[in-house]
Amino acid sequence: GHSYNSKNKHEEFLEKDERRMVIHKLDKDVNQAISSEWSRLRSFVTLERNMSSPNLLTLVAGKCRYMSVLELIGLPKDNIPNVIGDLFNLKHLSLRDSMVKFLPNSIEKLSNLMTLDLCKSEIQELPGGIVKLKKLRHLFAEKLNGKFWRDFQWSTVGRYFEDLCESLCQMEYLSLLNIAASDEEEVLQLNGLKWLHPNVKKLRLIGRLAQTGLLSCAPEAGSHSLCSLCLFWSQLAEDPLPSLSRWSNLTDFRLTRAYL
Repeated sequence: GHSYNSKNKHEEFLEKDERRMVIHKLDKDVNQAISSEWSRLRSFVTLERNMSSPNLLTLVAGKCRYMSVLELIGLPKDNIPNVIGDLFNLKHLSLRDSMVKFLPNSIEKLSNLMTLDLCKSEIQELPGGIVKLKKLRHLFAEKLNGKFWRDFQWSTVGRYFEDLCESLCQMEYLSLLNIAASDEEEVLQLNGLKWLHPNVKKLRLIGRLAQTGLLSCAPEAGSHSLCSLCLFWSQLAEDPLPSLSRWSNLTDFRLTRAYL
């Protein structure tokens, strides 16, 4: 791999056979440094939060068609160009702590994408084509502060649980599910989550449960991979153990403030 810092003006920007690039500081001449050699690049990480070149992402996507890892931490742009959809080999995309507000519809073309990290970004809505990413394993989309966080928690209670449950039922490659309420009194309305895909291995629910039906939603006895179940603040009115009898692979079961 190669680490670039513009303080060293005489440093070669990219060696001929380099496959990984980490940029700490960009200068105004970075566009001139992008050459045909970038076609070999597979991993690109930028830690520059004041990117001087607004066209850098377009240039990278155009030169590095076989890119598999793209991390744009703290990106100051509010949008991502459509050309990102041309990165057909991309498996990991991070926009963590960025100013990005929208993802282009071309995101649906990233058929090999396995990880999408949107933590602390400004994205409020995902494009509908996100459901076409069949290989997606990890989607990180939390925002811990700011005005939008409070609005998001409020609107989720009454409007989005049904859509959330419907989407979760379609995620056949989901292996870890963590759903958290905003406080101990919020009820997780997961009635629409009738069953979990057999690939789910870890389930963590933080919040009051409207019912315990979710705990008995294994498709068939012995066919589910669930091995870890954690319940926090659930305020159960009945014993959950009978409902768990079908989860034959369950080896880790934790209850924290789970009963009324």
